[in-house]
Amino acid sequence: MCSHLASMLNQFRDADRLFLRFNGFQIGLSNSDIFLALLHNNRAVAHVNLSYTTAKTLGQQLMGAIQTLEKESKNSIMSIEDINKFLKDEFDEKKSGSSN
Repeated sequence: MCSHLASMLNQFRDADRLFLRFNGFQIGLSNSDIFLALLHNNRAVAHVNLSYTTAKTLGQQLMGAIQTLEKESKNSIMSIEDINKFLKDEFDEKKSGSSN
């Protein structure tokens, strides 16, 4: 594992910190902030307001971390949109194949 990633993981092991698990999100915009609803199985578990500057920086750093993981592991992580497209294409292919 990349030493930078290992260092980051160690920072998050402090038991006094809040732990949230989410597997989805919704985004809203206002004239000054971005609003995130963090979802776990389509149920909101937290709401977060971020300034545009913080949101952009967070997005860049998240992408950087994911790109590092993909590069180090030589694997590409699928986004939800990628998975949905794959599943739709598979379903459409099986549906059209079964009608013959």
